[in-house]
Amino acid sequence: MQTIDVEALVQTYLEALRVRDLVRCLDFFAKDAIIRMPSKIYQGKESIEKWHKARFAANVRVSGIERIKIQGQTAIVDAVISSDKLRAWDIRTVGGRATLLLDQGKVKDMKFGLRLKNPFNSGA
Repeated sequence: MQTIDVEALVQTYLEALRVRDLVRCLDFFAKDAIIRMPSKIYQGKESIEKWHKARFAANVRVSGIERIKIQGQTAIVDAVISSDKLRAWDIRTVGGRATLLLDQGKVKDMKFGLRLKNPFNSGA
């Protein structure tokens, strides 16, 4: 049985996302994969392709990775994101968290959410 290097897979996907390589991005997902956004769910390759195209059109950029935590076949990625849509609202960046569940080296389920920091917490 082959062991998958989950962190390397995540890093490779992020690189494909950065260079806007749609074919490579889609190759990371299982046929029946799901992407869960706070307001919408994308399921299956066609829907996930549309999701990627919309992110590329909005000029979404991962401007920083704060942490990648691996728990078996699950990766939790804390990142800083920017996009043209955010800038239109005068927001430079937001903190986000992606949780990826892998199955046989493919993303089966990916969930996104915002990470908000407490402004009253002085870095603790």
